[in-house]
Amino acid sequence: MDAVTVYRMLAVILADGSVDFGQRYTTTFTEQPEVVERLVKEFSSIDGRKIDWKTDRLHNSLRARAYGKDLTDLVGGLVKTTRTRKFETYPRSQSGDVGYPKISLPRQIFTDNKIASEFLRYYSTCDGGPEFRVYRRANGPIQISSGIKIGCLNPSLRKQLRTLFNHIAIQVSERNDGLEILSLKGMEKFRDRVGFLDESKVRRGKMFRGSPKNDVVALMIVCRRISKEKQWINRNFSQTETLASFLQECSRSIRDARRLRGIFLRIGVDLSKLRAHWA
Repeated sequence: MDAVTVYRMLAVILADGSVDFGQRYTTTFTEQPEVVERLVKEFSSIDGRKIDWKTDRLHNSLRARAYGKDLTDLVGGLVKTTRTRKFETYPRSQSGDVGYPKISLPRQIFTDNKIASEFLRYYSTCDGGPEFRVYRRANGPIQISSGIKIGCLNPSLRKQLRTLFNHIAIQVSERNDGLEILSLKGMEKFRDRVGFLDESKVRRGKMFRGSPKNDVVALMIVCRRISKEKQWINRNFSQTETLASFLQECSRSIRDARRLRGIFLRIGVDLSKLRAHWA
């Protein structure tokens, strides 16, 4: 079995898809168009099976569907259900079950760090992203907050995702709606060991909407390292809007180290003083 590809697909389905094990034998997932276009190519052949994905627009996303018992049987051999939402929500459980379904991930995901990292990368791409905001405390200075959020409402799946992160030495905090990575070290390890697919872009918030998620994570790490070296960004700005515009400019230049250094030098911050690599 092509384990890596199979578990990548399983991660996508659990994050933002479903499988109909009944008469239709349908496998479905929905994501931003650039991500789906990559995935249907990547999943066109799985464990010797040729998969014919059909795509259609769904609001500002793209939905991919494949029909066939071979594929649903493959997924069904990995997990008993791909349903992550409550039984009380659509489609309601015909047996009258309540609460969240219990999902048990295959053991191999926990015993192979490469598979664990890939599973987390594809899951995080479909249901996660950087959270980076600028705000002003009441009668206080402008603040910058940052972290990485992985969404997951299903308690059993959420705990297993946390275990997977722990297996690859990334510390996460658990919330009722998912997981958070808040420390600088955690964000650096996420960047190096997990990350997002390159095609994945921020879809929420105003400041970085449309920016590659990986670029925003790289900028968050730069800002955290600047603070760690006792240099300050927020003190150079009196308005949240101008600081947000500055950070947007930095995000667009995050892959050009020379240009990024020049941008920060304009506010008196010298990136060459950072002790560790930052991008």
